[in-house]
Amino acid sequence: MLAFSTDLATFLYLLPVFLLWVCRARRDMDAAEAAVLVAVAVAADLLATLLFSHILPLQTAVIVVRVAWVVGASAYLVVRWRRSKIVPEMPRWLDVWLVLEVVVAAYIASKLSMDMSRECHNADRGWHIPLVPSLSGQTLPFRNVYDPRYPLAYHYTGDVLGVMMQTLSGMRLHSSLALTLARDTMYGLIGASLALTARSLGYRGVTAAVLAGLALLLAGPMTVVTHEPKLVSYSYVNFYRISFRPHASLSALLVVGIVVSMLARVRNAQPARFFSLAIAICVGAMAITDEAAIALVGLSLGCAWLIYPKVLGDKWWHGLIWLGALLVAVTLPQMIFSGSLSAGAPKHDLELVPPRASGYLKTPLLLNAPDGRGMWAMIYDAFPQGAVCLAGAWVVIRQRTRAALAVWVFGMVSLGAAWWLLTRVEIDKMPVENHRFWMAPLLALPVCGLYWFREAKDVFPKFLVVAGLGMAALSSAAWIYNPATRNSFCTVPARYKSPYDFYKVDCKKLTGASLGDKIEPVYLEAQAAYLYAGCYPTFTAGPTHRVWKDTAIGAASSGIKALQDLHENMVPANAPLDVVCLKRKSSDPICAAARKSGPCEPAGRELERCSLSPADRAALLGETGTEDSAPDEKNPDEPPG
Repeated sequence: MLAFSTDLATFLYLLPVFLLWVCRARRDMDAAEAAVLVAVAVAADLLATLLFSHILPLQTAVIVVRVAWVVGASAYLVVRWRRSKIVPEMPRWLDVWLVLEVVVAAYIASKLSMDMSRECHNADRGWHIPLVPSLSGQTLPFRNVYDPRYPLAYHYTGDVLGVMMQTLSGMRLHSSLALTLARDTMYGLIGASLALTARSLGYRGVTAAVLAGLALLLAGPMTVVTHEPKLVSYSYVNFYRISFRPHASLSALLVVGIVVSMLARVRNAQPARFFSLAIAICVGAMAITDEAAIALVGLSLGCAWLIYPKVLGDKWWHGLIWLGALLVAVTLPQMIFSGSLSAGAPKHDLELVPPRASGYLKTPLLLNAPDGRGMWAMIYDAFPQGAVCLAGAWVVIRQRTRAALAVWVFGMVSLGAAWWLLTRVEIDKMPVENHRFWMAPLLALPVCGLYWFREAKDVFPKFLVVAGLGMAALSSAAWIYNPATRNSFCTVPARYKSPYDFYKVDCKKLTGASLGDKIEPVYLEAQAAYLYAGCYPTFTAGPTHRVWKDTAIGAASSGIKALQDLHENMVPANAPLDVVCLKRKSSDPICAAARKSGPCEPAGRELERCSLSPADRAALLGETGTEDSAPDEKNPDEPPG
């Protein structure tokens, strides 16, 4: 049943992509438009769902928007046929071989994700597991699962994808599997989108379609050719690793939509208005997904427009209007969806520092140090992107057209700005945070590389693209398939004190979860915490030792201090508190007290829900407490984020 629910969730999630394709299908449709529609559908679906979540719980908004997609697309097709007798038509370039290319590219991309995603619980998963179901029961502005008193100003869109997957499965998927499924799906969509992009640029064959997607999904630093292993992957890490963060794979798909739209306009693909609107929609979703990346992508796009105004319209003043629209698309979502840069969000301290390799959980190294280690670290990190940009410069020199120059300026501005920010700016006195600036060239330049490889008439620029993207891909693959990686990088469920494999949990069977469950504060026994909180909308006690900008982001906790947190900050003084425990005998004193205070009711096959009155809580808190119990989620390889 779990496999069927997984497939059902994937199918229903992809429904907007299919419907948008059908509504736009026509004989003269450019393959680039089909590629961009993937990102546009995902972005529009996300923004519409968040808009409805102002008045409906997020879980309900997901269902309402799915119905709206079906009704809206059907109405559009019927009205268009009645007025003009127009029906969807197969594009001229669409044939069985292209379908095969897209399907194979999407499959290999998603399979690449699954090679590790079904084994690893990583990137603050101890926080994201309870956060996803918690968001599903909330309306905007969202609150942290560990502290409902204040709005959650965070790039939570990756968690919203998890809510979508869990909801569309009928609440059968555990939130950890829902987050993983969202990542796998984004990988597949990136593979499909870049396969279509490759066809629009003139590539043919399954191999080219697959490699187009892998060029981005395996992007990263060069680690396979070094003179000192400790300097590799120094200031940022490969995309595959960073994409375990829920928002990162979504960010990649949106950047693909923006860059492919720009490349389509450079080739004078029509309709111009569609590609400009597509950029605006993707920018709107990016504004609350990856703020640093969209800032650099937006800057690069503006510079490209200065060189070649047709990037944003057929006339220069069209581009001026669209630039204003993009400014609105960046700022408005922050305000109405309580993004991480909205009013009331945590403030960040920026400081100018001497040029250095900032270090991803490593000691910063000055670039002008006599031993040269800092400069070598940056060379290894930046070689793949630098080689691709050098190929673009060669193409510009050979073609001498404003269109070619615009693409190179786009790539070079994103790389140059990212280099300066990575090496010269420090955020909150945490050098590890600087890697966020590198996401823009990391995601955009592989797509530009496809364009430059196709446009190049000489062997040398083609070699540079292959060398840059190939070295990065080999380095990422070496990291992925190194047996030691899983031991050091992956967090297993046992580290959350859970006896359950979250990827095999059927929430309905084991916990009794269902669509429409109301969110409420709950005390969770340690061994039951991640089984219950991964299936039910809850507020619960979190860590006190792991906080990012006043936001608790670690693992859920149990014990007397956890009870005190719930009693003082989440439960009304005269209201009872639900206590969830495993049905088996427990050593948790709060569970023991709750069972004594009254009858408990079953919550699925594995859990039971009891209740503590205000008087019982006060009595427990007045006694000598036990130590807090929190999962050991420490991972020296990953920063908060």
